Amino acid sequence: MREMCHYERMAKTAVAPNWIPSTSTFGARLALVRWKMGWNLKEASLACGLTQNSWQQWEAGSMPRNLVDAVGKIATHTGVNRNWLMFGEGDPSD
Repeated sequence: MREMCHYERMAKTAVAPNWIPSTSTFGARLALVRWKMGWNLKEASLACGLTQNSWQQWEAGSMPRNLVDAVGKIATHTGVNRNWLMFGEGDPSD
């Protein structure tokens, strides 16, 4: 019997239908925005005028040096609510 490859194992892993991702951190909200837009890291950073390295670090838990500027760029290019992205308050839709 052959061993399953990485992608086959991922396909067999089901996500519960009622699963809601955490939005408790800026990085988690940023990752959720990227997922909702259907972007990978490169696409997200290019679309918002940011570096891929910065985006990746922010999703991992770092904070932007200029949070207001970063959130402004992301909100402008995604339509996400600035207050939700910055503070986790309100609805994600602008």
